[in-house]
Amino acid sequence: MKHLYSIFALLALPLVVSAGEPTKTPADGYPDFAMGGDLSWTSRILSDGTPAYYALDANGDYQLTTIPVLTYDHRFDAIRLRVWVNPNQTLAKNGFSAKISGSTVSCEATYGFSDPADLLSLAKTFAAQGQRIMVAFHLSDTWADPLRQFIPAEWNDCSTVDELAACVTEHVTEVLTSLREANVNVAWVQIGNETSTGMLRCPMPSASGGSVSNVNWGGEISSSNSTTTKNFVTLFQAGSDAAKAVYPEAKIVMQLANAQKWSDANWCLNLLKNNGFGSDMCDYIGLSLYPTSDNQNTSQWETNTSAAVTTIQNIYTNYGFRTLLCELGMNNEWTAALPNGTQAQGIAQCNADMEAFTTYLIENLKDTDSTCDGFFYWEPECDYLGGYTMGACVSIDPGTSWPRNKVTPNTYWTVVEANSDFPAGGLVDYECNGISGIEADEPQGPATYYNIQGQSVANPASGLYIKSQGGVAKKVILP
Repeated sequence: MKHLYSIFALLALPLVVSAGEPTKTPADGYPDFAMGGDLSWTSRILSDGTPAYYALDANGDYQLTTIPVLTYDHRFDAIRLRVWVNPNQTLAKNGFSAKISGSTVSCEATYGFSDPADLLSLAKTFAAQGQRIMVAFHLSDTWADPLRQFIPAEWNDCSTVDELAACVTEHVTEVLTSLREANVNVAWVQIGNETSTGMLRCPMPSASGGSVSNVNWGGEISSSNSTTTKNFVTLFQAGSDAAKAVYPEAKIVMQLANAQKWSDANWCLNLLKNNGFGSDMCDYIGLSLYPTSDNQNTSQWETNTSAAVTTIQNIYTNYGFRTLLCELGMNNEWTAALPNGTQAQGIAQCNADMEAFTTYLIENLKDTDSTCDGFFYWEPECDYLGGYTMGACVSIDPGTSWPRNKVTPNTYWTVVEANSDFPAGGLVDYECNGISGIEADEPQGPATYYNIQGQSVANPASGLYIKSQGGVAKKVILP
């Protein structure tokens, strides 16, 4: 598939859609400092039917509840949700390994979740509770991080950066348009995920174990390849422009891994700055902070967290960007430090360390003159899904094995609840602003429709198109 590019000028046209049913928003507005979580695993957890979620009531008794209600009751004002291009693609859905320039990496299975339809369903659920949304575009069929930045299989036929940018534009536009039509309050749009080494760097392998290499039209950030570094800026700009066309008021985020490593962030941001990246296309630098690794003593969190606070300060001082901690994570039931201890003791120790960690973030970022505007815990609803030990829910029946039947939030949730003023003033109906209304005087004459690639469509089905009629061109959504 080849792409045409004369259509890019048309993508700046106003989007003409009809607003959907109102969702909710706080009557007195959102807090200046966002606190919440990435809840993208919610659908997968619910599909398994295990675990069941419980919360303590005023009498100290556990009551059955749901993941969305837990986030509202603990006063999360912000929810981050990822989206993959096609997680049902065979390799992505089942998981695979690949050799990238000789180094073997593995990708866990997506199980088909976090596609655009799943994103829409979850976003509507949380928006109905008045929570604002961050959409995290991985721009891949599978997990994207510094080691893994696979071009979606449907985009593998691209052979220039402009063709790849056109795919980014189309994907971001279609996904965000569906959210806008549903009146979802998208406050932030993240382009790429943990893009410390770039994004859209190499094709998906044809089979698990296959060998692939970074392509010269991809977006690798490299001190030895200015072409691909410039490509990253081009691809990011395409995503940013597409997001702003649909959600003009949303803030654009570029995320880096390892918040505790200022040298890594400085290397990346300096390269990007020298190749055209700037505040005209990005509002925030997002960061990931996992201060303890899997099976590491949670009491060791403070050194890395303090270093992350320094990185946040340095990013603003050197590059002028405010920051968001887009991902947080710490072990929730670590017991290796207690060789003679019990699981209950491990939970208690982790709860104490999690409370100290979250409180530290609030005191050093929220309650000070910080240049960080919020944090999101990564998958706080997770107990031990797929062996992941860094969620923020724990068993209410210590001694049971995974998968657990009954879990409850740990101290991350309770510290957020105690320090949040969401929803200030209660909730009122929300309706997306900034969408152009249907023009009263429709141009006369025959209409011609084009898809986002600029190709003429004789019989357009439902979706996003460019409509040209009577010398007037505009973007339209056909039902």
